[in-house]
Amino acid sequence: MRRKKSILILACFIVMSLVASLIVGGCTTSPNDMIEGTLAAANSEAEEVKTAALNFFDDHGVWPETSNNLTPTYLVGTLKADYDIDDDYGWLLLASNSTWDSRIMFQEGTPGPAGGHGHWVKK
Repeated sequence: MRRKKSILILACFIVMSLVASLIVGGCTTSPNDMIEGTLAAANSEAEEVKTAALNFFDDHGVWPETSNNLTPTYLVGTLKADYDIDDDYGWLLLASNSTWDSRIMFQEGTPGPAGGHGHWVKK
C-alpha cells in the first residue's frame, strides 16, 4: 500500500512539473510572435486574392478592378481588406479599408509590364 502511494505521489509530482514548465516557458507568446502570425495571415489572404484574380481573368479575359468583383464566385468568406488590381497586368496594387492589425501595412504594388504585386509588411 505504501508503495502505491509513493508511486502515485511521484506521478502527480511529475505531471505538476510538466504543467508548470509548459506554463512558464512553453506556452508564452510574445507580441512579436503574434504580429508575425498576423502578417502571415494577411499575406495568405493577398495570395488568395491573386489566385482568384487569375481565375477571373481565365473566365472573362479581363482583370477584375477590385477584390469586390471576385466574391462570391471566386472568393468565399469576408476579406479583411479591399484590394485594387491593375487593369492591364493583374498586379495587386493597393489595399484599403483594412481591419488587419494596425502594426502591419500594405506595401503598394507596381503597375505596368515590369510591375509586381504588393504585400503586407510590418510598420
